[in-house]
Amino acid sequence: MKITSSSNISFSAGKVHFYSDFDGTYLPVSQSKINLGINISEMRTYSEKMNNFFENTKDNIDFHITTQRSYDSYKECVKLLRDKKIFLPFPQSLITEGGYKEFFNSKNIFFTCDIFPFKQDIHKVRPSGEAKNKSYNTKLLVEDTLKQNDIIITAGNDKNDKELLNPLKYINLKEFEKKSVNKEFFKKRTSEKLEELKLIYEGKNPKLKQELESIGLLQKIEELPLYSIVVKKASKPISEKLQPIYNTFSIIGKVFVAERGKLDEAVKNIIKIHSNKSKEFKRGLSKISRDFLFEKENTNKNGIVSLITGIILLDCGLFWSLRQNQLKKKNEII
Repeated sequence: MKITSSSNISFSAGKVHFYSDFDGTYLPVSQSKINLGINISEMRTYSEKMNNFFENTKDNIDFHITTQRSYDSYKECVKLLRDKKIFLPFPQSLITEGGYKEFFNSKNIFFTCDIFPFKQDIHKVRPSGEAKNKSYNTKLLVEDTLKQNDIIITAGNDKNDKELLNPLKYINLKEFEKKSVNKEFFKKRTSEKLEELKLIYEGKNPKLKQELESIGLLQKIEELPLYSIVVKKASKPISEKLQPIYNTFSIIGKVFVAERGKLDEAVKNIIKIHSNKSKEFKRGLSKISRDFLFEKENTNKNGIVSLITGIILLDCGLFWSLRQNQLKKKNEII
């Protein structure tokens, strides 16, 4: 087995490192339904949309799937998609077994119906002793991502994604606990910490807010180059295990919700939001990405320009017509 040393992710302003869960998130319809021939047309449309999305953002987005599935299970699902002529794009890397193994797409291609781009004997294994959750790979990117004015976007739909989506999991809380006078907050369970932070963001716990501000924790959370997307079924509530994360961090614009099949729209929205915060990040986007991501904005701007131009031309026309009438009257008097 060959162990690779890195995932060959390059860093430069305008880069988006996108890590998505597979079942129920990137794959919006269950494998069993696809196998029965249900929602095939919708899945083909969705796949075309995702191909278009990744093709137009390939200069700025590196895409990774992180799943509880094994290598063989993912491959089996992909073969089914191929048989049903559902050409869902491949990721740049495939992370299996909840973050344990990472396989790399050496060709960095999108879905090809007769080529499986991941080799089972070429992968990287998570070091022994590391926590078994999906946030391992994304945690490694945080510091460099912040320095380079890039961002990380994570997406998931269920309890096995809670570490991946929770901003608190990307912070070394022990460092802040050492600075804190009041240690009580740091002794609490994650769910309790989330509730305390929610109250702070709602302006209901000024004493704790002052404490966490004084040690820099609140600032650290807001500076994280991380945005998360909680995916849910249409007309259904989000996962109970993910609700506290959303309730807390949606207040400060760190966690968003998206319906299944609309993952691309959520990523687009986050990129636009961050572009408004960071001019350097927006400048780093390629022209193709900018034109694609901001197409509605550009269309509106063009419409406004056309409207202004029309008004100017109309004014000029009215002025010329009025001037001609004045001259005609003057000549008649003479």
